[in-house]
Amino acid sequence: MNLQLEENLATVIESFNGPVCAIDPHFKLLSFNTLLKDLLKKIFQVEINVGYDFSFFENVLAPEDILFIKKCFGEALQGKRLRVAKEFNYGEYHVHWEFSVNPVFVANKVVALICFATDITAQKETERKLKEIQERLKLVSENSVFGIVWGNLEGKLIDANTTFCQILEAPLEELLNTNYEEFTFPDDVPKEKALVKKLFKREIDSYQIEKRYVTKSKKIKWVRLNISFAKNANSEIQYVIGIVQEIEERKKAEQLLFQSEANLKTILDHTGAGYLLLDTKFNVSAFNKIANNWVMQEFALELVNEKNALTVIPKMYHSLMTQILEDVISGSPYHYTGKYILESGKTEWYVVNMVRVLNPQKEVSGVVIAVSDVTREKNSEEEIKLLNESLEQSVKARTQQLQASTSELEAFTYSVSHDLRAPLRNINGFAEILLEDNDANLTEGMKKHLEVIKQNSTRMGQLIDSLLEMSRLGRSHIVPKEVNMKQLVIEVIEEIKFADKNFRTEIVLQNLHPVHGDFSLLKQVWQNLISNAIKYSSGKENPRIEIGSSHGDKRVNYFIKDNGVGFDMQYSHKLFGVFQRLHKDSEFSGTGVGLAIVKRIIQKHNGQVGVDSKLNEGTTFYFNLPA
Repeated sequence: MNLQLEENLATVIESFNGPVCAIDPHFKLLSFNTLLKDLLKKIFQVEINVGYDFSFFENVLAPEDILFIKKCFGEALQGKRLRVAKEFNYGEYHVHWEFSVNPVFVANKVVALICFATDITAQKETERKLKEIQERLKLVSENSVFGIVWGNLEGKLIDANTTFCQILEAPLEELLNTNYEEFTFPDDVPKEKALVKKLFKREIDSYQIEKRYVTKSKKIKWVRLNISFAKNANSEIQYVIGIVQEIEERKKAEQLLFQSEANLKTILDHTGAGYLLLDTKFNVSAFNKIANNWVMQEFALELVNEKNALTVIPKMYHSLMTQILEDVISGSPYHYTGKYILESGKTEWYVVNMVRVLNPQKEVSGVVIAVSDVTREKNSEEEIKLLNESLEQSVKARTQQLQASTSELEAFTYSVSHDLRAPLRNINGFAEILLEDNDANLTEGMKKHLEVIKQNSTRMGQLIDSLLEMSRLGRSHIVPKEVNMKQLVIEVIEEIKFADKNFRTEIVLQNLHPVHGDFSLLKQVWQNLISNAIKYSSGKENPRIEIGSSHGDKRVNYFIKDNGVGFDMQYSHKLFGVFQRLHKDSEFSGTGVGLAIVKRIIQKHNGQVGVDSKLNEGTTFYFNLPA
């Protein structure tokens, strides 16, 4: 290389604002500027001079950096101009360099390489930050619950996020270059068109609108759209950006709320009470027709929203009403029933209720006042009071009559018990005397007639006893207590066995549920039912009785089943009547009152009794009592 060339290179190298060096094909330094010398000394503590072998880098650079430099120099020696960027990290030294490697030709032969290095760290940092911002924006855009759409200044769509595509139910490819009017509900186009016109005339910088989109599947969706310009650093408009929020559910809720409020207003307007809603400052928020009519009638004023409620009542009540409302807001509901005397002198009665209203956050939002006209009810109460007083007098008189009738009935019962029994005893006694004292003088026919007289007088006595028993039962009062029903039935069976020396009936006694009832009366029930079962099954070779119970539907069900003669169920309606019998006296003795007594006792216990029977197969009586 001649002297003139070296001087020219030295001038170029020194004037460059970054590290520069020139090397020969053997990697020896031909020239370098001060910036390079200072930089190598600072980073690697290497002092370089002309003629210095550039291969010294192999001792201080990382292997990947050495390969990078050799690759670049190798390509440049082949005559190729290179422009490459590389990041270097050595300790605290962290720089992005852009290298320009230029071959120097003499006679078409590369005789030197000039390498310029430019620090592009700031530029790279800016690019990195810009990339991060773009990635964040993309992440936000693609994961946003809002639709985001970009449009050009002609109103055509140039990009959109996934959410926006989902709202319109169409892929992005189909939406690109479409005009906003194409997917806007026709009725909403004029309104938005006017806003777009203002936007492009720069009369407004943005607008917000609630409108409807028509999706690809022809669904109609309500959205809220925010449109604004996106500008660059020089405030030049680049494109239009829109944020889209789907509000279909909110619109439905608003419609339901509107309908609910309309329904509630209709209901309140047709109730019998006046309703008034106040805010925490006692201003009117809402009212129904009845409340307004009452205020107009009584105070010649009209209720108006946002007007203070105290203005519709006389001033003399302002202080009292204020105190009441403050107490209600503090959490003390107010209830008052009182009369109001009109100017005409007529008296009317009203019920006033006040309670505070809480919002969903449990904060006090106001007071609701309900005023009900109860004049008719109060007048009715007075009438009822007078009627009750009259009724009490009538009941008292009827009670006295009933007591007198009861006394007469008791006297009659005593008469039956005493006066009718005496003649029967005489008839029976004289018949017995005739049979004993005149046995030799009586024919067989006469003896038979006297025996019939004795039997019938005895039967008449039994009938009188049964009637008296029915009479006493009607006047008796139940004394309820816990009754061990199984123990009671065992007691009844033992008494029957003791009285009947020829007892031969098999009795199967299951577990019986206890009940609350009158022990003596329930004992009569079982005495009659068990005696009947034994009597009507006595003709069987193996008489058998089964007694049990079950629990269900808040009642206890009892039954007693025999294998006796039974009866035809078409006559069952007669069974529980007084003196009603389905068998002849010659077949089975009895007065026909026992089952009537059973029915009366069960009914006094609020129970029911019934029967099921088959002729010659047996009978089952059942009854139930409250559990």
